[in-house]
Amino acid sequence: RFDGVIGSGGGAGRSTSITNIVSGTSGTIMALEATLNNNTANNSSPLYTTIPTPFFCAGIGANYNPGTVDPNGDSLSYSLVPGLLGGSGGTVTYLTGYSATAPLSCSTGTFSFSATTGQLSFTPNIVQRSLVVNKVEEYRGGVLVGTSMREMTFVVLSSCSGNPPTGAMSSASAGTLNSAGTILNVCKSSGTLTFSLNPTDPEGDTINMQWSGIPAGATYSVTNNNTTALTGSFSWNLSRVTPGSYN
Repeated sequence: RFDGVIGSGGGAGRSTSITNIVSGTSGTIMALEATLNNNTANNSSPLYTTIPTPFFCAGIGANYNPGTVDPNGDSLSYSLVPGLLGGSGGTVTYLTGYSATAPLSCSTGTFSFSATTGQLSFTPNIVQRSLVVNKVEEYRGGVLVGTSMREMTFVVLSSCSGNPPTGAMSSASAGTLNSAGTILNVCKSSGTLTFSLNPTDPEGDTINMQWSGIPAGATYSVTNNNTTALTGSFSWNLSRVTPGSYN
């Protein structure tokens, strides 16, 4: 457990500008917990490949994914949990209308969270700096072998210069896509899986596509990057892939 102590009497403090918790005039000290089971085999915590302080715009639909990659190939499960207090222990106190599982002020019916992928979708309706804490559980052969937490501050601004590009999986060679094009269910017997991403921008701006955390053995490439009409291409031979959820 990390209790917020960073040496020389200092502490990992939360900002007093966070809008969804009671922080007082000096904020609060954060704490994080992680567990790891190495009794039967080597194990490492998953890696997070996206930034912990993302920026969004009020009134514009948004998505966030922690981009976790497990170096041991363990199955991952996600949950939204309360922020922990360093020193005194316990959890943060959420203001009325907020909770660990509903940490953002959003337009009605727009908030959703996937325990399978960690994907968080929402349309923020006010300017805010909201505390969001993600917990990731690792399973190997159905047995819990580790947990970790990531604390984030979601910053929502009042105005932005344009809307973000959007895109979803398409042209999958096998399996079934959900309606949003963000989750693909496929059998390993399908052989080599391929699909495309074709993002578009509402204002017709040039788009730059970057990627990280591709599963081991998979490939990803982009044609016509830094244009208004680019295509991302994913390919993965599933024949030796352990069944599970992959981001």
